[in-house]
Amino acid sequence: MVDFHTPLPDVDKAGVLRHIPHRDPFLFVDSLTEIRAYTHAVGHYHMHADHAFYAGHFPGNPITPGVITCEALAQTAALLLAYSSELVHEEFEVFLLGIDKARFKRPILPGEHLTLTIDLVGHKRDIWISKCTAHVEGALAVSCDLKAMLRRKQTDAVPAGSGSAG
Repeated sequence: MVDFHTPLPDVDKAGVLRHIPHRDPFLFVDSLTEIRAYTHAVGHYHMHADHAFYAGHFPGNPITPGVITCEALAQTAALLLAYSSELVHEEFEVFLLGIDKARFKRPILPGEHLTLTIDLVGHKRDIWISKCTAHVEGALAVSCDLKAMLRRKQTDAVPAGSGSAG
């Protein structure tokens, strides 16, 4: 296990794909920099103009849905946790448990670059709390607090309803 605050190497797109289970079209992190184990990281994502959600949000005036930005922040937090922990070499699951104090300060437009800052501020067992911000060109666009759980994937568990009735 890596000690808290230990500087870690940057993560490129290939590393992102190795460390979190999300994939296109629902992957919203391109890279991770400024990583300090279990405490801080900065994610980067380019909002591609061809995302399908822009067609309906809103026709003629496309803006990124706030929930997409919150998802980008959650994926960045999951990446920081996975990369910091021993789970990086194992199958794991991340569960977003809550979004609190979400504030949307400016619209995020197609083609803009997001800077996603995660500061882990507390944890109890496998539940982690983070303060998160998304900036565009230095301007605050979104802020929120996230609560998430990271744990080893339970491969021997039988999903409800899939067992034999005997």
